[in-house]
Amino acid sequence: MTILAPSPTQRQLLAQWRGPTLALGAAGSGKTALCALAAAQVVSNGQVPLVLARSRQAASALKNQIASLLPGQAWQLQVATAHSFAVQAFHRWGEAAGFADAPAWRLLTAPEQEYRVRELLASMPEIWPEFLRQAVGTKSFAKRIRAVLQRVRQLGLDPGEVAEFGRQAGLPEWVAVGEFFEAYLDVLDAEMALDYAECTHRARLALAQAQAELPSLYQAVIVDDLSELDPAQLGLLYDLAAGLPVLATDNPQAAASTFRGAHPRAAQAFVSLFSPAVVELREAHRFASGLAMALGLVGSRLPVPVIGGAPRQLEPMAVAPGPAPSVLIAPTDTAQAEAVAALLQTAHSAGRRYREMAVLVRNTAQITTIVRYLAARGVPVQAPTGEIPLAQAPAVQPLLQGLRELLDAGEIPPDARPDALAWQFWDKTPWQAQLVAEAAEPGLPGLLANRDLDTLIEFFAFAGEVQEVGVKGVRSLLAQLEAQQIPADNVREDRPRRDAVAVLTVYRALGQQWPFVVLAGVQEESWPNLRRGGTLLNPDTLTSTGIGAPPTAGELLQAERRLFLSACACAAEELAVTASLGSIDGERQPSRFLAELGVDPLEHPPPGNDLPALVGDLRYRSTDSAPEAATAAANVLAVLAAGTDATGRPLAPGAHPDAWWGVREFPEAPAPRAPEDSAPARFQLSPSALSQLIECPRRYYLARQAHAEAPLGPAAAFGTLVHAVIEQGEQAVLAAGSLAPGLVVKLREELPAKLRAGWAELEYPARWLSVAGLQRAEAMLGRYLALEQARAAAGVELVAVEQEFEFQVPVSAVELVVKGKIDRLERTEAGLRVVDFKTGAPLSQGEVRYSDQLGVYQMGMGHAAVGEATAAGASMVFLKQGTAKGLATEYAQPPLTAEFDTGITGEQWLAERLEAAAMILAEGSYPASTNAHCTTCPFASSCPSQEAGRQLC
Repeated sequence: MTILAPSPTQRQLLAQWRGPTLALGAAGSGKTALCALAAAQVVSNGQVPLVLARSRQAASALKNQIASLLPGQAWQLQVATAHSFAVQAFHRWGEAAGFADAPAWRLLTAPEQEYRVRELLASMPEIWPEFLRQAVGTKSFAKRIRAVLQRVRQLGLDPGEVAEFGRQAGLPEWVAVGEFFEAYLDVLDAEMALDYAECTHRARLALAQAQAELPSLYQAVIVDDLSELDPAQLGLLYDLAAGLPVLATDNPQAAASTFRGAHPRAAQAFVSLFSPAVVELREAHRFASGLAMALGLVGSRLPVPVIGGAPRQLEPMAVAPGPAPSVLIAPTDTAQAEAVAALLQTAHSAGRRYREMAVLVRNTAQITTIVRYLAARGVPVQAPTGEIPLAQAPAVQPLLQGLRELLDAGEIPPDARPDALAWQFWDKTPWQAQLVAEAAEPGLPGLLANRDLDTLIEFFAFAGEVQEVGVKGVRSLLAQLEAQQIPADNVREDRPRRDAVAVLTVYRALGQQWPFVVLAGVQEESWPNLRRGGTLLNPDTLTSTGIGAPPTAGELLQAERRLFLSACACAAEELAVTASLGSIDGERQPSRFLAELGVDPLEHPPPGNDLPALVGDLRYRSTDSAPEAATAAANVLAVLAAGTDATGRPLAPGAHPDAWWGVREFPEAPAPRAPEDSAPARFQLSPSALSQLIECPRRYYLARQAHAEAPLGPAAAFGTLVHAVIEQGEQAVLAAGSLAPGLVVKLREELPAKLRAGWAELEYPARWLSVAGLQRAEAMLGRYLALEQARAAAGVELVAVEQEFEFQVPVSAVELVVKGKIDRLERTEAGLRVVDFKTGAPLSQGEVRYSDQLGVYQMGMGHAAVGEATAAGASMVFLKQGTAKGLATEYAQPPLTAEFDTGITGEQWLAERLEAAAMILAEGSYPASTNAHCTTCPFASSCPSQEAGRQLC
């Protein structure tokens, strides 16, 4: 970033700066440039400044600016964040303040801190009031407690003071917070660890012992973005800089990090602490006229801050002519992503480099969709890896799965570090060479491979910081990653960008700028987000004097408006703001902030500069209400649809109506049969399909009749193989007539060998996953053999294996035939019992009791040729989960003659289920229905009962 020549106000301020000075200015008024100029001036005078910035990225950028003014003298600079300076101060002077071995203490990452909080909460539930006991073990409660602890130290409070505030307010939960905080500090002291807030608190104690030394280290202190400091950091600044020349810059209307404790009244607090000279920066350094006017309109809705006894209305000013922001409201998330791509492509065609553009979103969940659509449209993208929690990164998930497999198998050496174990997985597979090769490829493959490599570097760095070893170390790493909601590492963002569009959250973008910015996803409920925590342990209710009321809706709205203003100010010349209605029936509303920009929304986004974008634009215009426009668009589409390349392939397949969703009419259901017609339609149903048909007819139709499911993966093949090997063992027992000791020995040798022989046919993406799966399968075989021995010892006789059955359901609507096979039939003292083996995740006892599949098996048992009349019920054996005795977990379903519910037998319950299935098949209509399995449904993206499917339909 080039430092422009100082403005008259900046020159005058630098010439007179001798003591505490506060420079106020709106966005684009040159506050950061002033800090760079002031630091260079101090160094030029032979002195050493300490420069504090809002973030590591901002600190790196600011240091580069200062270095450009001081060729060869950058070694004299210390540009840091308040947090990093606090760590340095504690390590340097902590021992003098009574903290033994202070240089050896380490700083906890946010996920590590949350892990410690959760562990401690689990160990002392008794301190919390009865009405909170059930919440103590939840993740959300741990997050709330972590936020409360940060707030306590930001205000400089001790555990006893918090407990006393709770007693005064009659709030036992706050009394418990004080007790918990004291135990939390004891745990961290024992580990010689600090969280961020505690480090700042102890750094202040350490600085009290360094007052004589500080003047020789720093001769001036410069702070950029003062309003991003929390109360404890403001106190640290006062302890550090009292008596020194201090220059602080601020825009009190743009404090955006209030979620970290920052407050828009930081400038007034600075005035109270330092009694500085207050200077207003009024010259424009950045914005084009249209953008400056729009930002001024948004800022005019914020309260005017009173600083130094005078109101300070700061408005962005224009440095050059330029357009007003554009506002675009898209009907769906997909249309919004396409519109963003079109806006960027249009700007690039007009001469902007991609690195001069950025797309900002409110949360990380929106990044993946935007990146996917931009990459598909050929727009180069650079998204910080830290924007997506590591545990959710596709490149990291196989490594985490490997660690979980080792945990389940009990094969983690006691002295093994978790990062070393993960490295073994990574190093011993061809995945490493494959990623490196793909990273050198152009286009989307190279982009994805480079992203994965960056993510893996971050993962191994994070895993290397885990102090524990063995099982505890692996569990600690997995728990920390599971809890991770904020980026753990963003150092690499300091690197120069390649020519690619930056896609990042607004919080990460604050303090940066690009000539052209697209602010996406600006709709109500997400922006402004007024759904903040209530009164129960709300950190915002804690003050330095007691526990008060939570922020009002008006205060939350103003905080959201400040964030919106700061995000818009990341654009220097052009700004586009987009919103998505979510679906065609308008379930969302555009944000109220859009109207505050003072511009009318565009009716339709500009088309992109590629063929798919042109086809999409023409298809949209073919629905125009004006017949002439619709006809013209349809004619051009017809020409494009007829075009082919040299090989005869269509140039624009999407131009032909055959490729359009929703154009063809839905087929009509067959007319009901007349009474004189032939016999009713015949359907066949398997036991496993009954639940699926009733719970969601649409999924049943697509999976069972349309065969639209993807090919079976390793997990399904795993289950099939294990079942096949167990069947061979069962057949051997059945042929022998009993389980003799010699047969047990034989099965223990033969069954694992047969399993390994079939295992080579399973396709796993990595060898270590295959090895872990084989170990899991062998453990299942061990539990099966233990079950055989336990059954034999109890006098249970094996009667049949893979017993076939078939029966017809007595309903009039259709001829419904149920046909299937029973894994195992055994004879007990009570009668014949069905046993079904499962290799997947165990169900609950309640789910097994009302299992349609087991019920059908019981009914089918009466039609099987086994010569038995008395039924003893059924059970599911879950081979994946073992008991303390080495047996598989087993849950039972009562005989169908028993009462399943009040006044309803199992036979009546099952008859009602079969009748319902028959009616669905008779109607021939398969509507979608929401249920507990929607999250894992392979057809959810096109399902009308789901958000994504509603957009598509």
